Amino acid sequence: MSPSTILWGDVLERSLRQYRKKLFLRYEAVSLLLLTLFLVVLFQFVLYFSRQSYTTLSAEQLATTEQRVKLFIADYITDAQFLSELSWVRRLDNDASVSTWQAAREDLRAFARDKQATFDQVRILDERGMERLRIDTDPDNRVYVVPENQLRDKSNRYYFTESRGLEPSQVYVSLLDLNEEDGEIEEPWNPMIRYVTPIRGNNGSNDWTMVLNLRASRMINSLRIREEGRLGKLLYVNPLGYFVEAPQPDMAWGWQLPERVNATVANWNPELATALEEADADTLLIGGDLFVFQMYNPVGVAELGKDGLRSILPDEERSRGHLIIWVKKEIIRAFAWSEFMPVLILAVISILPMTLLSWSLATRQMHRVERAQLREEAEVLRATQSLARGIAHEFRQPLAALKLAADLADHMDLPDDALGKLVKRIPPNVKRVNDLVSQLMHLTKIKEIEYPGGNKILDLHGDESEERDN
Repeated sequence: MSPSTILWGDVLERSLRQYRKKLFLRYEAVSLLLLTLFLVVLFQFVLYFSRQSYTTLSAEQLATTEQRVKLFIADYITDAQFLSELSWVRRLDNDASVSTWQAAREDLRAFARDKQATFDQVRILDERGMERLRIDTDPDNRVYVVPENQLRDKSNRYYFTESRGLEPSQVYVSLLDLNEEDGEIEEPWNPMIRYVTPIRGNNGSNDWTMVLNLRASRMINSLRIREEGRLGKLLYVNPLGYFVEAPQPDMAWGWQLPERVNATVANWNPELATALEEADADTLLIGGDLFVFQMYNPVGVAELGKDGLRSILPDEERSRGHLIIWVKKEIIRAFAWSEFMPVLILAVISILPMTLLSWSLATRQMHRVERAQLREEAEVLRATQSLARGIAHEFRQPLAALKLAADLADHMDLPDDALGKLVKRIPPNVKRVNDLVSQLMHLTKIKEIEYPGGNKILDLHGDESEERDN
């Protein structure tokens, strides 16, 4: 085998390997692209169902939270009712005896002590809103009677004005807000819910009220511990559009703190604020974050009747608060990824068989191309062999004539005229060889001539013979 044949084989093999590599990369790229598109579409479905799952769970959590808050508030309505029906209550008026006031102080102090710091204050207000008796519980949970010179006028407080005209069987439940003393927010902050119930004398002419300040921090902390982090962040928006439980700590109690007056739902998330105004309950997707909310009416008049506890809302707009579950998109995506991860792992594992399949397809295609090239090479070889036979045939004739002339001239003693004839035969045959070389240099098509016996040779005079035929 000649070096040129070996070199051509190496070139062909390298070419086939490059072809297989390109095919493999093409198949692999298409496979990975299709797999990626499938995973992207599948993840969007998983993300959608994750949102649906969080929506359902958040709605259930809201319902549970609302029920828990209602039970928390309702537990102390009966306390207000109980105190308003004590025997000395009917004897309270501006002319009440010392023993009546003494009984009131002892009973209310015992009540506050038994409740174990549940109530911050228990007060009796006269018809003008002036405190006539107040039992306080200090931060160390010590219960004491406030001296008369420290009693305050509460006539301008909303819970006093809004509770005027209640029937003896009714209890007013106030907004959840920070406690104020002498017009200033108490430090440290002390969230309160106030229960107000009327107390009247035997003649029914008296219009005094009893006020119980419930420490709401226990309720708030309980909700934070129970609800926070289970699904999302629990928010509570009061009827005024301000946060009680806020997205950030510095946004709470904005309606009472001048420096936070702009910390409203409308300023924080206008789209959410609009939804709160238009619907009692709904689900929103804002910027990828999920908001599930429902209306909760914390302000109203509770009445104990034969059919149990029922709420009467004196002012619907003032009573329109909302409980909200805010699930950030990062939480939803993390949950979706946890659900999607097994599928992703399977997809990554499937890359290896996909790669092997791509290599197998590329190899198979390379073999097909290789067989086609071998067939083409065989055709070229046959054509080359035919060309060689044609060239040999055409060159053999003039060379034979030249050889014959040379042999005769060398071995025979020929007269000058015979030798001259032989010499004259040399130039035509040389010209014939030269013409053959020219024809090979300008060869444009090859025509085969079939001889008897099935032999075929190439007709290198095809152009000339056609011209002669024409």
